[in-house]
Amino acid sequence: MDYDPIPTVVPAEPLDVEADTTNLRAAMKGFGTDEQTIIDIITARSNAQRQLIKENFLREYGRDLIDDLKSELGGKFEDAIIALMMPPVKYLCTQLHRAMAGMGTNESTLVEILCTKSNEEMVEIVKCYEDMYDRPLAEHMCSETSGHFRRLLTLIVTGVRDPVGAVDAQKAVEQAQQLYSAGEAKLGTDEEVFNRILAHGSFAQLRLVFDDYKQLSGQTIEQAIKHEMSGELHEAMMAIVPYLDSIETKGVLGYSVHRADKLRRGGGSALYVRNYLNTQLCTKSNPGGPVEYVFVEVSAADTKLLVGCVYRLNNRTDTKIFSLSLNLSLLLTQTLWLLGTSTLTFYRTRA
Repeated sequence: MDYDPIPTVVPAEPLDVEADTTNLRAAMKGFGTDEQTIIDIITARSNAQRQLIKENFLREYGRDLIDDLKSELGGKFEDAIIALMMPPVKYLCTQLHRAMAGMGTNESTLVEILCTKSNEEMVEIVKCYEDMYDRPLAEHMCSETSGHFRRLLTLIVTGVRDPVGAVDAQKAVEQAQQLYSAGEAKLGTDEEVFNRILAHGSFAQLRLVFDDYKQLSGQTIEQAIKHEMSGELHEAMMAIVPYLDSIETKGVLGYSVHRADKLRRGGGSALYVRNYLNTQLCTKSNPGGPVEYVFVEVSAADTKLLVGCVYRLNNRTDTKIFSLSLNLSLLLTQTLWLLGTSTLTFYRTRA
């Protein structure tokens, strides 16, 4: 199946555009700014509703709502509010242009936007980009990238991906074999084969290919890509992979999930990490244990980060938590992020 996004911001019902317009104007009129009113209105409306409010604001006051917001806000708060006020496709095009403007290129932005889009979404982005900047997206992107990374993005931008839901089980078996032959089965890597398959297949088709690949090679496609690719191409391909193949659970597009499941009622603990980052499971709780936890080492360049998620029921003693902290003190890491309901003391050790 293809990735089916579930929105966390839904349309406000009932919507009172007149009231929202009046309240936003009042929040920015005169001395000072009522930031809380701006937050309460803009973050609780769908994007389509924000566009209605923006149009009504112009009709009622002859003023551009975005210009007023820019004049009243600042810093990251301004960036977030202005981003929320833009139609999604225009926001994506703005970020693409910013990633390629001036000296240097932010390849991570190109990857995050382009590599996770269906063919239908790409058609919309390509049209909007040329309308906004009077320059074809493919031309601009090609001038800022190179090598196999550029060829992969070019395939995606030019809209070669199969339609949503298009699947062919027999073809998936053949494509899995092609990927294996182009990577693990030979010395070196044929990047063009990876580019062709990952750029052409629908996300539903790729899921079949990845399942067949695991049966053929004994490795997940994520493991194969980490072994065979590097740099921007590795990052791009890891962003294309829709789900973590080794986990039989609903995934989140663009993320790998590490879970510590429960046998009893409840979902256990889980960490979602952007799947172009290098991750390694360090330790996790046993199913049904009194303390639920999962710890993953995330590495980039010369930095290692230990990320942990811990949950402890209120009627459990701190002895279990202390035992866990002793085990984790054996892990070598530079920085720790801990999420959950327990506070632990960790001891830095030498390798």
